[in-house]
Amino acid sequence: AEEEKRRKQLHLAQEGFETAARRLQLARVVLGGGFPEEMLRPVREALGWAFSAHLALHKEYKPGPKLPSARLVQAELVEGGHLPDELAARLARVRELTAPPAEESDDEMAPPPSVQTGEMMIATVQELVELGQKVIAENVV
Repeated sequence: AEEEKRRKQLHLAQEGFETAARRLQLARVVLGGGFPEEMLRPVREALGWAFSAHLALHKEYKPGPKLPSARLVQAELVEGGHLPDELAARLARVRELTAPPAEESDDEMAPPPSVQTGEMMIATVQELVELGQKVIAENVV
């Protein structure tokens, strides 16, 4: 029963990482098409899927596009030794840069991210996805 539960967990996480990868693919297409502003949402969704899929590898957690709290990520993944601190710091930056603008700050329109920044964000989330897929590959043996 324990093994069956673990297999289900791995399967859920795998689906989460695959969804994250598809969102990143969309982000790449949009960025390549010259719409850096439109790339923010799929990158943020990919981040949500990837973070939550990582959580699903280690605890009862259902992957989805909603971002788990920064504290949960820190406690479970970073302090749990599943996510390198340095990558976590770069992911926190992606999280910040993809955050929807706050209502009260509409007096200064935020400029869209540069292509360079967009590529950095996509590559960083991609790293998180690949890290998770590696964990799954090691567990499926």
